[in-house]
Amino acid sequence: MGRVWDALKVEKKVGSGKIDFFQAYGSNNDTTTTEGDDHVFTGLYSMWDFGEYLKETDFYLLRNHKRADANAPLTYVAGLRITSKKGAIDYRYEGTFQKQNLEGLNNVTGFQEDLEVGYNIGASGYMRVAAEAFIASSHYNQLYPLGHKYLGHVDLLGRRNLKGFGASYRMKLADDLKFWLTYQSFRRYKRKASVFKVNGTAYAGASNSKDLGQEIDSWVKYSRGNDGDWILGGGYFMPGKFFKDQSAAKDDAVRFGYLMYMVKF
Repeated sequence: MGRVWDALKVEKKVGSGKIDFFQAYGSNNDTTTTEGDDHVFTGLYSMWDFGEYLKETDFYLLRNHKRADANAPLTYVAGLRITSKKGAIDYRYEGTFQKQNLEGLNNVTGFQEDLEVGYNIGASGYMRVAAEAFIASSHYNQLYPLGHKYLGHVDLLGRRNLKGFGASYRMKLADDLKFWLTYQSFRRYKRKASVFKVNGTAYAGASNSKDLGQEIDSWVKYSRGNDGDWILGGGYFMPGKFFKDQSAAKDDAVRFGYLMYMVKF
């Protein structure tokens, strides 16, 4: 699926922070003639520096709806994001609350929370280990998810009716060479609610199990200064009982690999 945006943003600096107002029109599948799948995404996003323990503190209010369908899901979002570093310890937290009309239901609420705490070894960040916990309710609308980055490189699960934990390891092998290794375990938030893909659709099939599976990802990045970065990575997803209950074919692990070159301008 392709997605194209036309957007307007206005920025206002206030003291130690700034406030952005934006309105964006999204065209799905790169079509301009069919508006039924296109969205209007509006928001206020504020960024603040409250000192060393709250170095990056963001508050945001968002509204999302389809352009041509008055009965389509309408989502209001209030969120808080914090990231900071004090000495060898760093952390990031994001919590989101939603109110929406979803799937024929009015005033449905949803939420998600994600917390990661890391410990850095060496003054230059030679090594970092971290632990993470996350949860998303059964009616949470992930809106426009960022693939690969947060819920595994294989991209089998969306942030809805999901909970779990993870651990990560990063090592600087040389000034221009870094290595990452991550592990995540996934479970359903509610046993009777569906399991969702990254694109927001539900997996077919039934199971009484909350166990969705585990994933291990690793990648290496070689930086060529101002020219760009080479990244070699991959993921290995081990299905849990939920997927194994669907069919014998779902017992197989899912593998994903890639080689990417990122150009810097």
